[in-house]
Amino acid sequence: MSAAVSTKIAVQAGLLLLSARVDLHPVKAVFDPSLPVTTLSAGLAGRLSADGDADLRSVRGRHVIGLDHHVVPLRSVRVAAPGRAAPVTIGSDLLADNPLDLDLAHGRIRLLEPRDAPRATRGMTAVPAHVTPAGCLEMAGTLEDGRAVSVAFGGTGGEPVPVRIGDRSLLAMRPAPGTCSPGAVSLGWAALAGSRIVIDRPRDTVWMAAAR
Repeated sequence: MSAAVSTKIAVQAGLLLLSARVDLHPVKAVFDPSLPVTTLSAGLAGRLSADGDADLRSVRGRHVIGLDHHVVPLRSVRVAAPGRAAPVTIGSDLLADNPLDLDLAHGRIRLLEPRDAPRATRGMTAVPAHVTPAGCLEMAGTLEDGRAVSVAFGGTGGEPVPVRIGDRSLLAMRPAPGTCSPGAVSLGWAALAGSRIVIDRPRDTVWMAAAR
């Protein structure tokens, strides 16, 4: 298996895009932590499979996606519906073992070793997080009237909803993707411009701070 590296990210049309490689194949990828399982386009799955068809049994566990200097095996993968913005959509499953550090101000991304996360998140605000049974990564937030609300990442439109997340007041949207909790809202990536975020699934926490 070959390593793949992606070190740059950008927000376009509400999507978090990154340039990556799957094994030796350079691809454009989207990061969507509301998805439970990483998806591949039918064309890419066919190129990776042993028989040239989108046979996912021959893809699972045999190929890797790399972020920064780490590689993550594709233990689970699905073929995406036509019309996706990129051949690869990275879901919450790839975050199960390693925290993901997103520097949206400088367009950088890196995977952390769990042992390095306490030092990397020093001085950042901790926000409780969880993954729903359907696989959507959510943070704990508060509405203007004081009610608790679950907040997902991503989304490109909907009803504006002011929320408080940690020590920050941000503008989310309703509704959230269908994999998220009933009543959840969605925080677009553009609302986090200038931020650094560490998604730390091993510790059920999202860490937030203004990027330096």
